[in-house]
Amino acid sequence: MDESLETSDLPEPTFNPAPSPWHDIRAQVFFSFARANWADGLPQGSYGDLEASAPFSDPEKSGKFEGGFSLCMIVRYLESPVGPYDEILWAPGLFQDPRHGESVKRYRITRIYVSSVDSVYNGRRNWNIPKTLANFEFVPSNCPHPPYRQIRVSHPDTPEQPFVSLDFQPIALTSRPLFPISTSYIPMNLEIVMPPIPGSDNWRENGLVGSNNDEWRSVQVDISGKAGMVRVGGELGDGDSFPKLNWNGLWFWLDNAKLSCMNVGE
Repeated sequence: MDESLETSDLPEPTFNPAPSPWHDIRAQVFFSFARANWADGLPQGSYGDLEASAPFSDPEKSGKFEGGFSLCMIVRYLESPVGPYDEILWAPGLFQDPRHGESVKRYRITRIYVSSVDSVYNGRRNWNIPKTLANFEFVPSNCPHPPYRQIRVSHPDTPEQPFVSLDFQPIALTSRPLFPISTSYIPMNLEIVMPPIPGSDNWRENGLVGSNNDEWRSVQVDISGKAGMVRVGGELGDGDSFPKLNWNGLWFWLDNAKLSCMNVGE
């Protein structure tokens, strides 16, 4: 970017600003988790290009990976402060928080795609969540539990080449979402601590805005609803655009869930 340009010469961003907090957003949620081994390190594809070349991914500056539980989650937001949109995220586990020494470890989202530029901008601006734009395709199922038989995610410029292509099959008696679930039931500190994220030179067009003043963010995400289980197969990631995970098997899903996202203390 030409630093000689005056601020008034730059085009104004056209995004819909939606400050934190976001409360009680209705959504459909699909997720799976597994125990992570810190010795194995992070799988390839855990960072986007922008974050991979920045301190965000540098263990000396943003904290070393420490294992814990890994999470992959797909969310179809039926409503939000920026309208309906879709999302897939990868949270590989716990990381040290270098601001407080090696003993403090918190969860972190390292790769996340959404279908809305407004969500890209606000997720990055509000919470340092490194959102990037992608195409999502939810193929309807003949069965309402779950309502989709396939979910595909691809880059906007290559929609015919999905890097995620998952097949969903119902399971007798367990696919209907009847079991109450809430993050408030989990006896663990699920606070998400996000280091500063880099910004794109073209953030006014693509929404890839960076952090204000290299500020860290501590984020609380609450999820509640009724859950069922589905059988999942297909390809989850390609090792480049998203980690290649062998997570075929049983996934949880929530219909008409409620999600809230806020900075700790709001």
